[in-house]
Parts: sequence; structure tokens; C-alpha cells
Amino acid sequence: MVERVAGAISYARESGVRRLLVVLTAVSGIQPPKLTPRYRFVRDWARAAEGKVRVAVVISERMMDPGRFGVTVAMNAGMDANVFVDEKAALEWLLA
Repeated sequence: MVERVAGAISYARESGVRRLLVVLTAVSGIQPPKLTPRYRFVRDWARAAEGKVRVAVVISERMMDPGRFGVTVAMNAGMDANVFVDEKAALEWLLA
């Protein structure tokens, strides 16, 4: 799943798409990631975005880190990203 998201971000960047909505609410069979794996995959996503793609990620509430650690990692890596449990809110943020 992590690699597919990185691939989608890269594809969007290479295609000139500047905003990407990633909906992962149907993903099952995985546990919420700990901080280290979360850090690594968000950094991978930031590298894929190269600062050119704004990404809104929609996940289930059980996968959400209340401190939004991944959003901080993304920001520190130069990626404009946010995480949501509501697709409508994610789309509104993405288009703002």
C-alpha cells in the first residue's frame, strides 16, 4: 500500500497533477503503523512529491495518529500534506 501511494504521487507529479486525494479507508489487514515506519513512508511520499503535489490522505479513524506525526514529517520534508477521516473534509482542504 505504501509503495502504491508513492507510485501514485510520482505519477501525479510527472503528469503535472498538483493535487492528489488518496483514500485508504478500504485498506484492511494492517495495524496502525508505529512512529518509525510512519516516518519512513511519509518521507518516501515526500520524496515522490518533490514539493510539487499537495496530498490529502483519507484513512480510518483507528489508523489516525492523534498527534498527526505524519503531517509534521511531511511538512518538515517540504511536502504539503494532511490526513483526514472524512473524505469531504479532505477534498475541501485539498481544493482550498
